[in-house]
Amino acid sequence: MRFIQYNGAFSCSNCMQHGGRFGLGNTTIQVFPYEKNIGLRDNNETVEFASQAIAARQHDPDATVYGVKGPSLLSSLLPNMILCMGIDIMHGVFLGVMKTLNSLWFDGVNSEYPFSISNMVHLVDAKLKSIKPPHSFQNMPCRIKKDKWKAFDLKAFFFYYSLVVLNGIIPDRYWFHHVRLVTAISILCQEGISPEDFYFCVVTLYDRLIWELHDAPLENVLPHLNKVSPQNGFHVFPVESIRSMCIYMSFDDKEYISLPVNNLEVE
Repeated sequence: MRFIQYNGAFSCSNCMQHGGRFGLGNTTIQVFPYEKNIGLRDNNETVEFASQAIAARQHDPDATVYGVKGPSLLSSLLPNMILCMGIDIMHGVFLGVMKTLNSLWFDGVNSEYPFSISNMVHLVDAKLKSIKPPHSFQNMPCRIKKDKWKAFDLKAFFFYYSLVVLNGIIPDRYWFHHVRLVTAISILCQEGISPEDFYFCVVTLYDRLIWELHDAPLENVLPHLNKVSPQNGFHVFPVESIRSMCIYMSFDDKEYISLPVNNLEVE
């Protein structure tokens, strides 16, 4: 299906939660406050939403129905579009939660919050510089502000560096919260997951600022773990490399070559 982006209402591909906007500095972000009972998406219902969206777009080109903009090429090929969409760890955790946490901790716009350590970036960079990773690592640790962080860098920081470099710098209650988060994601990478393991780390110290998993509400992850478990065995890191190569090949003398995929109509 063609869904709206992760930062819109009804943007989760697995549930029907509306979400809401939360002010952050000069902008707003889409958040999904915790709800105990949420209606999950159904494949047949989603197909009907797509048909309704196509009809609505005859009058309003931006119309959506519960986050669905219309059918896609893949929706006619897959037996169940909803069950075939997993929440991958790269976008959900590393490019989602970890990137958000880095922004909350280190961006000056959040300096008024108790979790902000924007005035201690130099201390974190000094600790990162002292780390000597093994040859199996692709890159040296990134500097907080001066380097461009890719998915692998965020993964390495999340699992291997963050607890060490943040200890003694970030307030204890937020450090212990991060310990739980890293522990919980490590549990999700195991062969088997129980509800008790999963909800072990659903703790909110960041108000609505962290009530998101980039493209899905956090509580919707558990029902889909059986589809893509363990998380470290199902990820899209190889696809990210191919994506970068395709973007590079799509530029010729700074002229962008656009493929009109969104204009495809599926009968």
